[in-house]
Amino acid sequence: MDSNNIKAAAESLMAEVDMVFVPTDNIISSTMETVKQVSIKHKVPVFGGSTEMIAVGDLYNYGTNYEELGRQTARMLIRVLKGEKPENIAVELPEKLELHTNQEMA
Repeated sequence: MDSNNIKAAAESLMAEVDMVFVPTDNIISSTMETVKQVSIKHKVPVFGGSTEMIAVGDLYNYGTNYEELGRQTARMLIRVLKGEKPENIAVELPEKLELHTNQEMA
């Protein structure tokens, strides 16, 4: 999918909704400038699923900070490297979710 497809989809969607949630997605991330411009045109706020998306056009963001998630994963890996069996380590959700506001888009 390229930016033209994303623009057409965003135009169609934002003409019909009050708000758009953008999940963490590489295709959308790479075309966020297009999504941002369409959201400004239609005055529709965009909310994202990762803290990194606030820098590229989200108005609000509540989600995972992937740098912090990497640290959490590293702590689990250290336990394995020290000999703990992976099957004895509980699955973990992100320890920290963050809320951010993009003042430029507000």
